[in-house]
Amino acid sequence: MKPILILAAALIGCGAQAMESERCRPESSTDLKLYSSDLAWGQPLPTMMELYKRIYESGKRLQKRAYWDSVRAGFFLPYHSSGGQPVPINSTFIGALRTHIEKGLRRKYTDAVFFSDMGHSHMLIPLHKFKDYQKIPADRLSELYAKAFADTEIRFLYHTAEQLDTSGGDLHLVWRMFNRNLVGENREGGEVHVEAGYHEKAHTLRDVAGYSWWSAGFNISASKDGCFPFVMPDGSTSYFDVSLYDLESESMSGFSGRPEPRWNRERCGPPDLLGDQ
Repeated sequence: MKPILILAAALIGCGAQAMESERCRPESSTDLKLYSSDLAWGQPLPTMMELYKRIYESGKRLQKRAYWDSVRAGFFLPYHSSGGQPVPINSTFIGALRTHIEKGLRRKYTDAVFFSDMGHSHMLIPLHKFKDYQKIPADRLSELYAKAFADTEIRFLYHTAEQLDTSGGDLHLVWRMFNRNLVGENREGGEVHVEAGYHEKAHTLRDVAGYSWWSAGFNISASKDGCFPFVMPDGSTSYFDVSLYDLESESMSGFSGRPEPRWNRERCGPPDLLGDQ
């Protein structure tokens, strides 16, 4: 079976399975939650990979993650009430995320699917469309995400190796350091490539020609109990979740969510809320 057909079958299967399994149900108060305090900055690669395996098997998952709504027969991302309604996501968007993960892993642009490595994104909105997005008011901001996630001209940028210590001269770490700006199309099976970074220390990128930068994207994190499947380079299947909310510290548990985004006049987008390196 061709890769695209496999992907389509997997996504259809996940949608159907969601109505009869625990994987894609809405979050409950008894679920194990992933916190920023579960992670650490400046991790050597072996330490990061051990942490990734431990978190994956622990069942800890992103809070306010995408879920299957059996009444509306679709997937939705929770969004705070002051910004609108839950955000619908379709199979094209889900397939795009799976493509980003799978190609990133196969090409060794990333080693792990969680915040410490490939875990958060930013949106690149085409300049010719940006004014239309900018017209959406803050109290209906969920509509911006719904519009963007259905727009195949949108690109998503991940700053990988976020908490990885890339010093030491190891060839793989050098590769990782200079390939931190992973960009993917918003379509299943689409192009995934790396943009050159310009930040002296972190080699990150915040401007791409032809696009406006929207900093507050989504977060992804793999979990054995995750909703959506992806295929590892060895052919095995793993699972991931997606959320519009940043990780919070366990000491801040109960925080209502990310701040309302504000327009950044210089970049025509909101400020970076994730504190990237």
